[in-house]
Amino acid sequence: MNKYFIFVISVVCIIGIIFFIWSFLVKDNPRHEKSLAEPDFSQEISNVSSDQTRGTTQEVTAETTSETTSETTSETSLESTTTKESEKEELYSAAQPLLKEAANVSYGVYYFQHQDFLSNENNQPMIAASIIKVFILEYLYEKIKNTELTEATQINGLTLVQLAQQMIQISDNEATNVLIDYFGMENLNQYFIKAGYQQTLLQRKMLDTQAQEMGLENYTSLTDTMSFLKKMYHNQNDYPYNEMFQIMTGQQIGTKIRLKLPNYIIANKTGELPGVENDIGIIMSADPFAIVILSNGVTNSEMMRQSIANFALAASQN
Repeated sequence: MNKYFIFVISVVCIIGIIFFIWSFLVKDNPRHEKSLAEPDFSQEISNVSSDQTRGTTQEVTAETTSETTSETTSETSLESTTTKESEKEELYSAAQPLLKEAANVSYGVYYFQHQDFLSNENNQPMIAASIIKVFILEYLYEKIKNTELTEATQINGLTLVQLAQQMIQISDNEATNVLIDYFGMENLNQYFIKAGYQQTLLQRKMLDTQAQEMGLENYTSLTDTMSFLKKMYHNQNDYPYNEMFQIMTGQQIGTKIRLKLPNYIIANKTGELPGVENDIGIIMSADPFAIVILSNGVTNSEMMRQSIANFALAASQN
């Protein structure tokens, strides 16, 4: 009996130990842990797909936006180019009457902000008439700048500045001749060459009909007059060009460039002789520009002056 009891107890203990070991093994099974710790690739794949979709959408949107911007820029540039070409055509049309009214015409318009230049590319020497006076004005102020003279220097009871004002603003020929005699024609011509005015030449004084009959004339060109105007515009805040600019804005003769532009500040100089109608100047419009019209062989002076006025008006609207 005792042996039997001991046997039963032994079997129960063995079973209990086996059960305990089995439970421990199942609990610590590394395969079980791996299963629990295994990542959810389906979620990551979903996230990647979502990111790729967003990326693709953003790329497509960016490309579309870039293409749209590029197209818009191209269209704007094309429209701007078309507008400019149209404006040039209008200005060329406005210049046609100039060519009809004279045997020989040089004209040009230069816009300072955009550096656009329009002309008929006629750069041959033209009879200057009183346009020659702006080059004498520059020589006068160059002498003052170099302290060789002063603004108070007097000639025949008038200061240099007073003579300059009369020469430019009312185109006084006597004041001009006083300055030519004072400076010397040869010195003036040497300065013109030195200053880069290769086609500007002073061969006679004002109203010297005898010299005219001998074939002596005063000349300038589109290039020289445009160079003078550009120099004055770019240096209008510096001495002596600020003084020259102010003198020219006081121009009293308004039969050409000024005629149809009463609301602008204009620094200009006219010039006329029988068969010659000239005007050059700077118009301080919203888009400031320099304008030159030199015409020789004019058949109808009044018609030519109107044509110059219309051309200047068209240039201001371009």
